[in-house]
Amino acid sequence: MFARPEAARPRPRPSERPDPKPWLVLWSAGAAVRVAALFLPRFDPVTSAFPAGRAIAAALAAGQGFSAHTPAGLAPTIAAPPFAPWLLSGMLRLPVPEPMGAWVALALVGALTPVVIAALGAGVYGGGAGRWAGWIAAFDPFLVWAPLVECVAALALGVALLATAGWVKTPRPGRALGVGLLWGVGALTHPALLGLAALVTAWAWVPLGLTVAPGDRLRQVGLVLVGLSIVVLPWTARNGAVAHAFVPVNTGNGVALLAASSHEAWTDPALAGAPAPQPLPVLAGAAAEATADRVAFAMATAHMRDHTAESLPVLGARVLSFCLGPRGTLPLAITAWLLLPCALWGAARTMTGARRMFQSLPLVVALWFIARALVYGADAAARAPVEPVLALIAAVGLDDVRRRTRARAHGFTVIEGRGARRPAGR
Repeated sequence: MFARPEAARPRPRPSERPDPKPWLVLWSAGAAVRVAALFLPRFDPVTSAFPAGRAIAAALAAGQGFSAHTPAGLAPTIAAPPFAPWLLSGMLRLPVPEPMGAWVALALVGALTPVVIAALGAGVYGGGAGRWAGWIAAFDPFLVWAPLVECVAALALGVALLATAGWVKTPRPGRALGVGLLWGVGALTHPALLGLAALVTAWAWVPLGLTVAPGDRLRQVGLVLVGLSIVVLPWTARNGAVAHAFVPVNTGNGVALLAASSHEAWTDPALAGAPAPQPLPVLAGAAAEATADRVAFAMATAHMRDHTAESLPVLGARVLSFCLGPRGTLPLAITAWLLLPCALWGAARTMTGARRMFQSLPLVVALWFIARALVYGADAAARAPVEPVLALIAAVGLDDVRRRTRARAHGFTVIEGRGARRPAGR
C-alpha cells in the first residue's frame, strides 16, 4: 500500500493592491514634525516672497473677496498668487476656537509633500530612491518651516511632476489634458511654475517621440497647453479687469527684480547673493500695484543695463548660496551641506544612466530654479518650492551609494546598464 500524497497547496498570490501602511507612516512622520514646529519658540528661517498671502486669506475668510485693506479702504489686490490664500481661507473657516487650527491643517497638507515626492521617486528612479526622498522631505527644515505660498507651491510642483512622469511613460490624450490642468494649478500657486510648465512641456517633446506618432505627439503637447490655459487665463482676465494691465498671475516680479539687481544687492558681501532687504509692501489696490511693479521693473532693467559688469561677481555667490543654504540660518545650512554631495552624485548618475532621457526631468526643474535664483536672488524662499526635487536628486545619489556598498560587502560588482546599441553597418 502506498500512502496517498497530500494535495499540493497553491502558494498565495501577493495582493495587487499597494500597501498603504508605508505611505501613512511617512505622512504621519512629516505631519508630526510640522505640527511640532508650530509649537516651538518663534523661528522663521524662511521668509516668504509673498507676505501679503496671509492678509488676503483673512479677507477671503471674512467674505471680502480677493482683496486687501489699503489706505483708501478695501480694494482688489493682485499682490500674491491666488491658490495658497484660497486654500488657507478655507482652513480659517474651520470650527476651531483659535487660528492655530488653520496652521495645523496647513501643516497636515504640507505633510503630503514627502508622500508625493516618494511616489515620484519610485516611479522615475525606483523604490529605494523614492523612500530616501520621502524621508528626507519629511524632516527637511526648508519644508518644515516653509511659509504659506512656498509650502503649497512645493506640493503643487510635486503633484504636477508626478502626473507628467506618468503621462510620458504612458501617453494618453486625457492624461495630457490632466497634466496641463495640474500645471495650471501650480502656476496659480507660484509664478515660477508658469514658465516651468512651458519648459517641462518642451522637455517632454523628445521622450514622447519615442512612443507616439508625430501627429499624436503634437496633439498631446497641445492638450497640455490647453489645460494650462483653461486654469490660468480666467485669473489673468480677472487681473486685467481690476488692474487694467496684463498680469498673468500676480505682481511683485518687478519689485523683486529691483531688490535683487540694486547696487546694494550686487556689492554688499553680507547679503551673500540674497536680494537687498525691502520693507513690507504697502497694498494699494490692483491698479496701483501693477503700476508700481511696472516702474520697478523699468528701474531694474535700466540699472542692469548700465552696470552689467557689477552683476557678474554676484552670480557665483548666488549659486553657492542656493546650493549651500543662506548665511546665518544654521539648520538650513546644515541641511544644504549634507544634501549637496549626494545631489551632485545623484545628478551625475542620472546623466550617465541608461534612462537619462526620462530621468532628467528633476534636473531640468532644479536648473530652472537655479536660473531664477541668479536673477531674483538666492534666499531661502527661492529654494523652498524646489526643495522636494533637490531631496529626490540627493536620494538618487544616496541609493546608488547604498547599492554599491551592499554589493561590495557581499563580493559583487555593480554592472552599469547600457542602452542597446545597433550593430555596425546597419
